[in-house]
Amino acid sequence: MTIGENIRRLRELHELTQRELGAIAGVSDKAVSTWENGSKMPRMTAIKRMATYFGIPAGDLLEEEKPAATATSTPFAGALSTLCLSWGRTPEQLAGDLNMSLHRFQQLSAGVAPTEEEAALITSFFRSPHTVLKDGTSPQIPDVSNVRPIHLFPSARRIPVLGRVPAGVPIEAVTDVIEEIDLSGHSVQDGYDYFGLLVTGDSMFPEYLDGDIVILRMQQTAQTGDDVVAYIGNSDATLKRLTVTENGIQLRPLNPAYETRSFSNEEIRTLPVTIAGIVIEQRRTRRHG
Repeated sequence: MTIGENIRRLRELHELTQRELGAIAGVSDKAVSTWENGSKMPRMTAIKRMATYFGIPAGDLLEEEKPAATATSTPFAGALSTLCLSWGRTPEQLAGDLNMSLHRFQQLSAGVAPTEEEAALITSFFRSPHTVLKDGTSPQIPDVSNVRPIHLFPSARRIPVLGRVPAGVPIEAVTDVIEEIDLSGHSVQDGYDYFGLLVTGDSMFPEYLDGDIVILRMQQTAQTGDDVVAYIGNSDATLKRLTVTENGIQLRPLNPAYETRSFSNEEIRTLPVTIAGIVIEQRRTRRHG
């Protein structure tokens, strides 16, 4: 059974829509559809989020049954992760270095135990004793101080900065694009989609000023204390600080001149109130007053 078939089976077993599973994995429903039809592979970050939600090992999403040679081996996965980080190589790069399929490398990273040949190949590549990865003993990281560091993720990717996010329009279809900016660091390849939004007005003063740019990770779930961009009914998306209560949520402006709006669980469903994304970065590139 393929990864896509496993994802579809679990989604239907838990009576989730592709949109709901996308929110769990931190991607769009379109991404889930491409996984299920086999045209694209989910990133390991998304696989681990889904596995956590379903309460299963990540390796169970990668294959239906594990023969004895591929029993779960968490110590191996942990040691492999440590060595990957120390060498500054992405999963895609390492799979190529080892002449191994990315799918198989993701299985090993998720906790599937290697074959004897795979363990020998990987430990040889990392110049580590065979027992480090095969038996999960504490790895002695090789001295690579004389090797020029290689960034774990590509340096940047371009994302749009939007002037407004109208209700009912998928973010990727919004035409009010002011500019494009670089998204750098870990966020470049963490499996999420991102967009920028121009802050207008002073309801979030003093933390956010008119003309600031906030970078948002597209997801429909958030926690108390997150700054979110949310839709209220048919209104354009608004930037507010979220508080989750037993009976609903509050969307709070930081400027005391504005009122906090509270919504019951029933109102969240009927209006509806939905989240477009959470703020992960703020950029002040404009001068004020």
